[in-house]
Amino acid sequence: MERILEAKNIWKSFQKDGKNKIEVLKGVSLEVFRGEFFCLMGPSGVGKTTLLHILGTLDKPDKGSVRYFLDGKEIETQNKSNDELAKLRNQKIGFVFQFHHLLPEFTALENVALPLIIAGEKEKVALAKAKELLTTVGFEQRFENKPAELSGGEQQRVAFARALINRPKIVFADEPTGNLDSKNTEQILDLISRLRKEFSITFVVATHSSKVASAAERIARMKDGVIFEISTNEV
Repeated sequence: MERILEAKNIWKSFQKDGKNKIEVLKGVSLEVFRGEFFCLMGPSGVGKTTLLHILGTLDKPDKGSVRYFLDGKEIETQNKSNDELAKLRNQKIGFVFQFHHLLPEFTALENVALPLIIAGEKEKVALAKAKELLTTVGFEQRFENKPAELSGGEQQRVAFARALINRPKIVFADEPTGNLDSKNTEQILDLISRLRKEFSITFVVATHSSKVASAAERIARMKDGVIFEISTNEV
């Protein structure tokens, strides 16, 4: 299997109340392979979100390294400037969060098109691509609705479409089903499966849900800032 991401010996701490230092990650190492559904699993407070942010270059570790293998190139993220990392995220990485972070004043279509417009694409082209992508995620009827007019599951579908608009190689999702009922959770998992096959996208998902984890190919179980087990699912 071909690697797309490698993290080695990741340490991360935060100051609490400006005094006590809390070690959140304690020497975490992992590999993610191209096209797989990789799951970080554990209860709240074990470091899943912090690790996800570091893997996605939204944050930097205190120690350790994160490397990407993209388009035949090896990218050492710790050697990159903030501008270079922002460019990498914009071109190669997608993000979906538990709270979808859709902009309330914009329609579903505009929310999805916005990253392309920010990247310099013409508005007409960006909206056309957004419409195509929303149709792909099964959202062809409500392009002009604003987030407040959509259900939680619908909002999350829009968030997935937005994450895919720049055709990323890898998508990081932090508790993407955390606010959804079982039916909508099933639909999001089906969507992840379909998007992986259709676009060859790698998904790294942080979750506390055994249902979500059971759909992944590999599960890294976390506790107290470390990965204590990586197992493989027969999916």
